[in-house]
Amino acid sequence: MDKQQLMGLVMLVLMVTVIFAGFPISFTILFLALVFGYLGLGANVFDLAYFQTIGMMKEELLAAIPMFIFMGFLTEQAGLMERLFQALRQLLAPVRGSLYLVVILTSTIFAMATGIVGAGFNHGCGQLHHVVLGHMALQGAAKGR
Repeated sequence: MDKQQLMGLVMLVLMVTVIFAGFPISFTILFLALVFGYLGLGANVFDLAYFQTIGMMKEELLAAIPMFIFMGFLTEQAGLMERLFQALRQLLAPVRGSLYLVVILTSTIFAMATGIVGAGFNHGCGQLHHVVLGHMALQGAAKGR
């Protein structure tokens, strides 16, 4: 095993160990990349990281991410998820398995609306989870399933 393969193996083991120790993944990967990049490439790694950061900041497509997160936050604060869930629940009440259909439809609509990015999808599904649990308890669903 040569030096590069050994460094890769050590980096992988160290990354898994540090992540399981509870450190955030983003900081762990950044720190390991800089440390092992310095060991492998020398001081040039810091210049490369700087130029990569500047190049990424010029990417116009990434400007939409904060807007998607903001849109997800607004839908959560306005209670749109609960209102859409209630409306679809009343609309599909006579259909057998309507709770399943309403959850799928509500999740699909909000996934399309928020672009399945950031807070829109995560907050939406978490919010839907709390709404659905109340209805499942009223229907007599067993806890823990």
